[in-house]
Amino acid sequence: MNARHALAATFLLAAARLAAEPVHLPVTADTSICIHDQERALNQGAKSRLRLKGNEHILLFQVDPAGLRNRTVTAARLRIRAAGEVRLKTLGISTVATAWSEGTGVDAAAQKGESCFLEAARGERPWGVPESDFLSVVFGAGGSVWDAVEVRAEKDGWLSIPLPPRVLHAIGEGASYGFALSDEKGQTRWNNDVFSREQGASAPHVVLDVWEEGAPPASGAAVFVPVEPPARVDRSRELLDRIPGEPAAEEPNVRFRILYEGEPSAAGPVARRLWDGRRIDLRAARGEHVGFQVALDVEGAIEGDGWTVTQVLPVGTGADPLIRGQAGPGLFHVERHVPRDTVPGRVECPIRIAGAPVPVTLRIHAAVLPDALGFHVSLNTYSSPGSTLGDRPGSAAHLALERDFHRMAHEHRATITVVPYSHHGDVEPGFAPELKAGAVSSWESWDARWKPYFDGSAFRGLPRDGVPIDHFYLPFSENWPLRIREYYAYRGTLEDHWRDAPPIEEAFPAAYSDAFRNAVIDAARHCAPWTGTSFQIYLNDKSTYWKADRDSSWWLLDEPAYRDDFLALAFFGRLAREGIARVPGAPLTFRIDLSRPQWRRSYLDGLVGLDVIGGACRVYPEQVFGRGEAVWTYGSVPAPGADGQSARAWCVQAFLDGCDGVVPWQSIGRQDAWTTPEETALLLPARPGHPRGPHATLRLKMLRRGAQDAELLQLWLKKSGASRPEIRPGLAAYLGLAGEWRRAAPDDAGRVEFSSLDPGRFEDLRRALLEALDPE
Repeated sequence: MNARHALAATFLLAAARLAAEPVHLPVTADTSICIHDQERALNQGAKSRLRLKGNEHILLFQVDPAGLRNRTVTAARLRIRAAGEVRLKTLGISTVATAWSEGTGVDAAAQKGESCFLEAARGERPWGVPESDFLSVVFGAGGSVWDAVEVRAEKDGWLSIPLPPRVLHAIGEGASYGFALSDEKGQTRWNNDVFSREQGASAPHVVLDVWEEGAPPASGAAVFVPVEPPARVDRSRELLDRIPGEPAAEEPNVRFRILYEGEPSAAGPVARRLWDGRRIDLRAARGEHVGFQVALDVEGAIEGDGWTVTQVLPVGTGADPLIRGQAGPGLFHVERHVPRDTVPGRVECPIRIAGAPVPVTLRIHAAVLPDALGFHVSLNTYSSPGSTLGDRPGSAAHLALERDFHRMAHEHRATITVVPYSHHGDVEPGFAPELKAGAVSSWESWDARWKPYFDGSAFRGLPRDGVPIDHFYLPFSENWPLRIREYYAYRGTLEDHWRDAPPIEEAFPAAYSDAFRNAVIDAARHCAPWTGTSFQIYLNDKSTYWKADRDSSWWLLDEPAYRDDFLALAFFGRLAREGIARVPGAPLTFRIDLSRPQWRRSYLDGLVGLDVIGGACRVYPEQVFGRGEAVWTYGSVPAPGADGQSARAWCVQAFLDGCDGVVPWQSIGRQDAWTTPEETALLLPARPGHPRGPHATLRLKMLRRGAQDAELLQLWLKKSGASRPEIRPGLAAYLGLAGEWRRAAPDDAGRVEFSSLDPGRFEDLRRALLEALDPE
């Protein structure tokens, strides 16, 4: 046989292999993984109809791996039969990195050894590492690989779903235990029910349409292999061992009692570490605010050089708003700031309480808190605080009140951040540069209002004198610099958007993308000199507020939930990244707010500078940390009347978890918050009939206290070479930080709730940190 004949034979053999008859592989096991909060322990292995629904129900299928071994698949499909109307378009197909058991449940709690969302084998084996869940071994996690495909309807309710060859190859090579099927258009909220293998002629099955014999290429998937975590030294003992025994009981005083900072009740316990009945003993770093409270039972004032005294007024079942110039009886907050250039040592700074002299010894340690924030308290709000008293936007009174609010936040090591646009594209006057035909035409009026914040002159005379505002939202959104309704190709309804809208890259013309990117370049160039401020590009809008006759977002850009939401964020993130890259060193960053990091997958990799995450960062830390992004956490501070250390504990817990900031989702209260407790009222406008100006709250003081604690922890980690994981378990246990993340609904910002926090323990740890930071 000559070479030409040999070549022809080779081609004929290959053609014969590719022309092989389709192979039908029955599904040997199937079940629905229920992800809804109330259904996570259910097993559905014997159910005749299985549900496929967004982030609530994912299907698992298994086929006999023997039917896939030594076969290279080019085209294959899963055939399933709908049990009613379905609204399916894009589906996710993933390998499964851990073995699972179908089980015998029908809407029943998984029995021992059966699979559910919480465990691969109930009571026997987790899906991945201890306390992980199903999402730790699918859709890119735990060694899995996945692809998105488009479903095709066939006759008689059958659906044909392309199966990525690498997923089938992974099953054949033993790198996957069947495959998972997800509804990637979960925004429909539709219950897509399909028949399971229990339904005989309607049972799902796999068809290998195009295949050939021979070893396939490596799938790239891997099974999850438990690895013993590396042993960690508990370095928290280096701090906790410095804490002395319990202080002696104080001598009673019938006129007043000294309390720890944050105490929301005058009946709270005495601060025994600070007060022995004769003298107040305080410790502080340089650059730190230090404080305590006084429960004054008689008439009289509290005063002393260098001290700032405010009365803590009752509201609801607790006390929170602060006001100056009041006299007892009542609950008072007393504080002072220690300048950075103070010489370490002991100083006497007495006060008078209701006319009685009280000695105060302040020991100043060597540590210096940085003026530039290392831990961030970002006070999010949705309109200028200058509007809280009804002044005309842009008026002198409005701008003066706005600056006073910002200065008060700055004094508390916090930053007010105003989302400058509405859900329908209306930018608050003064928060954006002037535009002409979708391009920036002038920054003049914007600079006149905001430049003092960026060069620090707005903060002259404050403890962090002249330090610029830490971060600031730019006006970018889907409606700025161009309006979405004028450029978005899809013109239908929100209800049909999932099905009929083109991919976002095809839905916008080049003119829209170019305008967004060019505006980022312009902003980067303009803001480049102000390197002390981080300028954030943050898309906050939600399809929840979509209206047919308004400029509205078609996606959840804030707290994205589904694939289309993440793809939309990625679209804008790429435009932002391309624009920022044109101005090296520009202080701009693309920020996202996530409540569901477990659904992020790899959509946003390489695009995000700041990830502001909900309490789920404690549930899915592997999906949050280690991505090369700064991480803050958002939520809310419990309302007045809750444990007074809650705000402080939130900051410390967040830092130990790996976050470098906290973001109360709303922070500016209304005037009626003086009488009705508001969880979100951390700064208040003046009460009706009282002088203009902002007022702090006790909870704002405790956010500052927690931020200062985090700064001290960061200083000690740097000095000692320890890491957060090495101190987290020990310190969390000592402080009682095993808080529970609570939320009213999946979209609720939520909060970490603590109980029985001991302010004395927080003070003891703080003193141990100060001593550890002193020179040896």
